[in-house]
Amino acid sequence: MDGISLSLDKGETLGVVGESGSGKTVTALSIMRIIPSPGRIVSGKITFEGKNLLAQPEREMRGIRGNRIGYIFQDPTSSLDPVYTVKQQLVEVIMRHQPLTKEGAFNRALELLELVGIPAPELRINQYPHQLSGGMKQRIAVARAICCNPTLLIADEPTTALDVTIQAQILEMIKDLIKRLGMSMILITHDMGIVAETCDRVTVLYAGQVFETGTTDQVFWNPKHPPRHC
Repeated sequence: MDGISLSLDKGETLGVVGESGSGKTVTALSIMRIIPSPGRIVSGKITFEGKNLLAQPEREMRGIRGNRIGYIFQDPTSSLDPVYTVKQQLVEVIMRHQPLTKEGAFNRALELLELVGIPAPELRINQYPHQLSGGMKQRIAVARAICCNPTLLIADEPTTALDVTIQAQILEMIKDLIKRLGMSMILITHDMGIVAETCDRVTVLYAGQVFETGTTDQVFWNPKHPPRHC
């Protein structure tokens, strides 16, 4: 990645698009400071709520991840731990960041399952990920990402592993949650249809750099990105 610059206003949804390998996920992981080794951030600044995240100690970052910034990973099957129940995975995150008792965190987890449209939440909360459909797993992943009412939600291709009908349901749910909870969102995708329906502005990455950025209408109607030739 080289010289990438992004900005996001409160309540805004920014689409980050580009072909595979253009640096979309690496950019998102950089914001969270969880780039897998041997990758590392060598310079720059990431300002969030007045703080430079690159200057914060790891202890401070642990209080930001999952709390002020929520992250929805591409594949819920791999991001949810297969040996823990839904209850354990939600309650752990809630109790880490919120001053709640175990009972209070459990009640909050049930509320979240209802919020993301999980049927029979009292049953599902005690199940393991392998007992859930792909769509339900992604709803659980969304619930975990928003459990502490983050200011910013990063959604990294949140519908990639789902069939078309479930994709539409998950996207509609995320859009509704963003509006209801007043969050900003960075939506990573390669699907321009999703961008058209969801995003206020778009940044196009190409070969690890920002190629263009603008409102969704500007990028759609007057694109600067080079066409692909076969």
